[in-house]
Amino acid sequence: MAPCGPLRQADGGSSLSSATLIIGWGFTVTVAAALLYAARTVWRRPTSKALRAARARLALWWAGAATLFLLNATSTGLYLLGVDTPGVHRTLHALLPIPITVALWALATHLIFLYTGHLRASAPVGVLAFLLYGFAVYHELALGPWNLEVGAWEVHLVDTSPDGAALHAAYALLVLIPIFASTVAYAALVFRLRDPTQRFRVLLVSAACLQWVLVIGAGIALGAVDAPWFPLLYQAPGIVAALLVVLAYSPPAFLLRALGLVHGTRSTG
Repeated sequence: MAPCGPLRQADGGSSLSSATLIIGWGFTVTVAAALLYAARTVWRRPTSKALRAARARLALWWAGAATLFLLNATSTGLYLLGVDTPGVHRTLHALLPIPITVALWALATHLIFLYTGHLRASAPVGVLAFLLYGFAVYHELALGPWNLEVGAWEVHLVDTSPDGAALHAAYALLVLIPIFASTVAYAALVFRLRDPTQRFRVLLVSAACLQWVLVIGAGIALGAVDAPWFPLLYQAPGIVAALLVVLAYSPPAFLLRALGLVHGTRSTG
């Protein structure tokens, strides 16, 4: 594991007692809780036994996203409690590829099931996911030293190696491209479905993923990754995503009536 450098204040950073850092921690925890609730909503929606395993993959996707934010919140929370030992935060950072990899595997296998009706692709996709995880581990080990940086809204590790930008970009693309492709493929299911309730659910879940990818992609394209407010930019869509997923899988009766949909129609996705 590459070594950690010293503690560093980011531009716009703040002290240990900063109100914005506490608010940022609270916001991250809120996003994680919202995504966990969305995962629970997906998991608990009644469905047939044949669809249960596939539905669990979608719930796992949202739970994986929530775990990612919980790890980030843990790092900031520990710093607020006075734990600024770089090795502790480096360990938390090294765990981040695990929920990312599991979530991508879950999303891909869920989507393949929707198009094929079976989960036999789980193992081959698992091999690809393992390769992605291997690249993530290489990404962690090859770079460094890492500085523990205190920003305005969160505490995170920053790579200081001069050649790290290309490797960071490669890993980001390997994560974002499958998510974007899966989102487009999921949205395309609308043209295969005839039931309006199923179409409603697919559109909302697709929108939940797409708006998140587009916001993060726009931030990266505009060079805002180092801006002090970027943590809020990439986290805020999580609230919107959780709301859309809950509406998709547990819509209130008045909304169904307003849209002319029938609650309890045969499930898909």
